[in-house]
Amino acid sequence: MALRILIAGMVGDSLPPPYAGIPKRALMLARVWKREGHAVGVCLLHEKTPSDDMGAGADYFFEYPKSPSRFDKILFFLQYAVKDPALLLSLLRAYRETYGFLSKEGILYSAYGVWLDGVVRAFRPTVILSEMALIRTFMAAQIAKRHQIPLALDTYAEVHDVSMKGMDRFAAHRAEVWRKFLAMPQVIIAPSRYCAKGPLAYAPPEKVKVIYSGIEVAKYAAAFSEDKAATRRDFGLPADAFIVMAVGAYTPRKGHSQIIKAVAKLAPEEGQFAVVLCGAGDSAWLKTLADEQGMADRIFFFQGLSERELIRLYGTADCYVDASNTPRACLGMSLTEAMAARLPTIAYDYGGLPEVVFHGDNGFLTPVDDIPALAEAIIRVKRLPPEERERMGSRGLEIAQELVDLNACAGRMLRELERIISSP
Repeated sequence: MALRILIAGMVGDSLPPPYAGIPKRALMLARVWKREGHAVGVCLLHEKTPSDDMGAGADYFFEYPKSPSRFDKILFFLQYAVKDPALLLSLLRAYRETYGFLSKEGILYSAYGVWLDGVVRAFRPTVILSEMALIRTFMAAQIAKRHQIPLALDTYAEVHDVSMKGMDRFAAHRAEVWRKFLAMPQVIIAPSRYCAKGPLAYAPPEKVKVIYSGIEVAKYAAAFSEDKAATRRDFGLPADAFIVMAVGAYTPRKGHSQIIKAVAKLAPEEGQFAVVLCGAGDSAWLKTLADEQGMADRIFFFQGLSERELIRLYGTADCYVDASNTPRACLGMSLTEAMAARLPTIAYDYGGLPEVVFHGDNGFLTPVDDIPALAEAIIRVKRLPPEERERMGSRGLEIAQELVDLNACAGRMLRELERIISSP
């Protein structure tokens, strides 16, 4: 049976670049499902030039023609309030009944619900997959119910991370809100066992499924076969340094600052070290930290790389470090990409990271926020004989093939979508 899958709910995102996060995951799923004969629509915040849909070939629906200003958002609300005031008011009532209050966010995103209703009428999905347990998904659930369309929820850290923006608004009746919210989808999908713990506190266990974010393992494995010295020259990286790499947005929760501090602690007699960071956002604060730590000439920042160039960049590194240190450390694709590229991995023993990094097998785990332990782990990898480092990298590739193969993960998710469509 060919499905018509509408992916909705993404927050503040558009098409790549950058090649990261939920848009990347959604486009890779869309590409697999399209290849198998299904129709896929993807809802995004705004159009962007240049952009790359990674060959997904989906149908795209944009809320705005460009990144919206505050004025654009007001106009958006007025446009859709006028278009269907009865639907907008019903969405506001549903929001208040669930959350116990009305907020400016709730009022604004009721217009998103009206917009999404138009998308549903145009695309005619047989199932909706909504990303993140946030207000867009709440509105998507109301529209799905209105059209009697099954709803699947992809959730990350929203349910368990009380520090996320806006979560304090319903702290007094948190359990009641989440029970109502998580009753709306027919299946809840989490990208790690760690991320499943939030939904499992409020929803029946049989409703919650763990499906890792799939990656194209073979593409990243190809990074291992490239000439490392030549690739380093292409990227302007030191030929003889032991290179530590991390990929992720330039925000504190990704732990890049802790990696810089850890490498700064390494004694000169241990040899030359360098750090390669690749991410989106403002890196100025990290550059200031690198200068303060005496590391300005040994930290290399990259941004806006194509997927092909990112794969090549993995091929320049000697080990990969994931120092994510907040409750949002679900399990990013960059860690499993590095494993597929056969890099020994170092990660904090926290969140979803220990689900793929096994101490002494494909890398090392250290206590979260323990910068001296992180530094010691880097030294430990560097001191390994080359054949042991290669063995660790090969084990990482094997684990990636077993857990995060894109076709397998997309197939598991598709079967869940088919199941909720066929359920009474």
